[in-house]
Amino acid sequence: MTRSTRPGVAIAALIVTCASALAACSSGTGPAPFSGAFGKIPPAAPGPRHAGTITWAKSPGTAPTWILPLVTAVNFTARNTSQFSALIWRPLYWFSNGVQPVQTPAMSLANPPVWSNGDKTVTVTLKSSYKWSDGQPITSKDVLFNFDEIRAAIAESPANWGPYTPGLGIPDEVASVTTPSSKTIVFNLKKAVNPGWFYDDELPSLSPMPAHAWAKASASGPALDFTVPANAKKIWDFLNAAARSEATYTTNPLWQVVDGPYKLTQFNSGSGAFTMTPNPAYGGPHVRKMSVLQAVPFTSDTAELNAVRAGRVDVGYLPLTGIKQAKTVKAAGYNVFGYPGFGFSYVTYNFLDKTGNFDKVVAQLYFRQAMAHLENEKGWIKAFLDGAGGQDYGPIPAIPSSPYAPPDAVTDPYPFSVSTAISLLKRHGWTVTPGGTDTCAKPGPGPGRCGAGIPAGTKLSFN
Repeated sequence: MTRSTRPGVAIAALIVTCASALAACSSGTGPAPFSGAFGKIPPAAPGPRHAGTITWAKSPGTAPTWILPLVTAVNFTARNTSQFSALIWRPLYWFSNGVQPVQTPAMSLANPPVWSNGDKTVTVTLKSSYKWSDGQPITSKDVLFNFDEIRAAIAESPANWGPYTPGLGIPDEVASVTTPSSKTIVFNLKKAVNPGWFYDDELPSLSPMPAHAWAKASASGPALDFTVPANAKKIWDFLNAAARSEATYTTNPLWQVVDGPYKLTQFNSGSGAFTMTPNPAYGGPHVRKMSVLQAVPFTSDTAELNAVRAGRVDVGYLPLTGIKQAKTVKAAGYNVFGYPGFGFSYVTYNFLDKTGNFDKVVAQLYFRQAMAHLENEKGWIKAFLDGAGGQDYGPIPAIPSSPYAPPDAVTDPYPFSVSTAISLLKRHGWTVTPGGTDTCAKPGPGPGRCGAGIPAGTKLSFN
């Protein structure tokens, strides 16, 4: 049976040691891990705790390949954004709170935006607690610098900025950007937009960049006025070339001016291993004494799981194939937490496959409904994910909880029922052959027939 676009939400298992040194270790809520939800993070241990270095297992294929916080489409992945550059340079707004996909004001560089002019003008005020690691303040000029460089990058190629959608949002729907003060940025839009969408999807894609250190066309060149498009292009070309040079990530002075909690101090461009040390000038929330963060790459999930079993990493993961190891890992001293991915996975039909007239068959709603009735999400999660997943019947997952999921997100519109699927096919002109292949007995369009373009004898068979 082929699964269509209605599978459950997979949940990855995050395992950590008794990790009061981790800023993310706060109390959580929910049932025990792998019951279709995400379990509970244990409370921090009492009293002062500090780990000199926290080792963090990286899964295969997640080595960073891009450092500039203006990320190209080909590099627009979690390994380069939330798991790498965002630790060094913070986005304007931090869009997650634990596992929930909502804004976290305390982690954002700016106060919540203020709307006016019929939702055509949005004003952003930067917080005063953040500054660059060289002591310079983060100003509205740094936000404008990022915006102008995004436009320059896109002008060369739309593929130069990962979040870009032509004609939609930033920068295409922005008429102008002004900086009336060192802490205020005003975006004037071409038309009224949904403020919630712009706040959640567009503004977090901006990341202030240090104009005083980066607005130049060469390492020893003079500062340029980036508001001039020709200059912005030269700057983009310079930064783009520098970001492509992975071997110089720790030696290029560009990457030493940061505003995030860490600075990159070691980077292996071959293996993807890296070390980050605390940025003492970081103005955001953090533990009293910060630890060094060391990313440890693995070439396979098996190798990573062996390292976890041996206690060689502080933070690791259980691949779905190793979920049954959760009890063993907990017995070894780790905490286990089911981390839900905010998304869904699926397999789609090939609506253009003409083999055996399948394109005509799959065009019939009753056929797709019958197939949906043959999908047993609850059974699939139990049998193949060992419980590490949640039922979901649409593109917006019910786990983790969010303001976006509709009330019926876990209501199956086509409940698992083999008999219902059989009945649907029979009512539409198919001869159902138990243990064999069903065939079309009543061809052509109309009630009780197989459908337009489906000749008699067509077999209900497809790849």
